Amino acid sequence: MQKDIVFVDTSVYIKEKYFSEGNAICTLFKLAKEDIIDLISTDITNQEVLRHMRKDCMEAFSKMRKQCNVLRNISIYKDSFGRANKDIVEKEVDQIFEKHLRTSKVCTLGYKYNEKDVKDVFDSFFNERVPFSSHKKSEFPDAFILKLLENYGKKKSSRIVILSADDDMSRYESYYLYAVDYKDYITDKLVVKEKFEDIKTALEKQNDGLCSQIQNVCENGLDNLSLYVNCIEGVEVTRVTVNHVRVNLDRDSIYIYNEEGGVVGVEVDCDIEFSVDVEYENAANAYFDSEDKRWYGTELDTITIRKSTTTYADLLFDEKKGLHIEEFDVDEVLKTI
Repeated sequence: MQKDIVFVDTSVYIKEKYFSEGNAICTLFKLAKEDIIDLISTDITNQEVLRHMRKDCMEAFSKMRKQCNVLRNISIYKDSFGRANKDIVEKEVDQIFEKHLRTSKVCTLGYKYNEKDVKDVFDSFFNERVPFSSHKKSEFPDAFILKLLENYGKKKSSRIVILSADDDMSRYESYYLYAVDYKDYITDKLVVKEKFEDIKTALEKQNDGLCSQIQNVCENGLDNLSLYVNCIEGVEVTRVTVNHVRVNLDRDSIYIYNEEGGVVGVEVDCDIEFSVDVEYENAANAYFDSEDKRWYGTELDTITIRKSTTTYADLLFDEKKGLHIEEFDVDEVLKTI
């Protein structure tokens, strides 16, 4: 199951006071840093956020200087007054924003539009369609942002979650974009995060047993003479010996795809590496007797096949019963031969 691709509108940054410790914005960036969601932004959005953040921080410094001047008497606040310099504030704001984008691996979309995109935006403007209302020119950035996101969703064949405190942006209709209340969304994701921790703990405890079950399924599947006929053309496969199958469940690639009645459907990436000895009749030095209609002089030979692949296992997680395998498609392993 793919992670959610999430876009955070400028309005949410403003409402949450940007990156104030422990707020919704910090939580979203933390979820992205921990690979629970993927954050996406645009150059337009980033510039909007920086402009508002710089402006709001300078206004806050100015108010502090005027209304809270008495705090200069307290040493821990004294230095703060000296930092109320426009260049210093802008530089620090830029560094804070850049750091969050980088550490949370935010994908930023540039200014890429075609003629139809621009026409669609202006048609919406003149016909007062969402996100425009009463010819509000200030909504032009939102219109181009939504077009960028929609195009990205089409390209990736994915729907993008829109988190916005702006009703106009939330009402924009597109199959590839869907708006949800950002507080409700974060609450849901934090529940998922708790489930992740429980699942990871269970996977650590049950890892050997689950790997052993998958190993058995692979060994049974690989022990099939007909699988190797195409590997050694024109000969008869006489015996197969599975030397080993090594299984590794990737605890860093866990995806929740369903939850019902307290049971969680979990997809886990699974690395498989195996070695098989295939015994066959080598007819390189043999001859065919037309009277007996059979080959003479064939020799038994052996070839070792080593392969590796990455597939996935569907597991079910129950808080009381732990993890068990719901489905493992061994065909994904066998088709590597």
